Amino acid sequence: MNELINIKNKIKKYTNMLFYAKLFKSEAQGNTNRFKKPTGKLKNSVKIGGNENRSFVETNLPYGRIQDKGGRITPKSKQYLKIPLHEGSKSEDLFVLKKQEKLFLVDKASFRFEYILKKEVILKPTHWWSDAVKYVENYIRNIKI
Repeated sequence: MNELINIKNKIKKYTNMLFYAKLFKSEAQGNTNRFKKPTGKLKNSVKIGGNENRSFVETNLPYGRIQDKGGRITPKSKQYLKIPLHEGSKSEDLFVLKKQEKLFLVDKASFRFEYILKKEVILKPTHWWSDAVKYVENYIRNIKI
């Protein structure tokens, strides 16, 4: 009888952990609409895992943290970050133009400004992940037992 009660308690505990993990995942995914141009990659990367002792929610994308907390982005292998000025900029025949102390990549044929070159950009925090943590913490705190 005691063994059956222990099993029921473990199932209840696991079900509760799974519920909170799903609640967190749902909230975090909903918060990705805060991004300027959401692609869905970060939203779809949020995964749930765990066992009878613990549950967790994670993303395997390295930029998840900087999207949440904000920070400085610098180029890894080039001198400048190439930031598109238009949706779908794909021109390959470009030249560098300096205008008002800013560097641009310009299409040779159309003379259209395609990219701006920057040494760094500062990404503002979106709190997409940390707000989901707060949401679930408040949810648990307000449960009436």
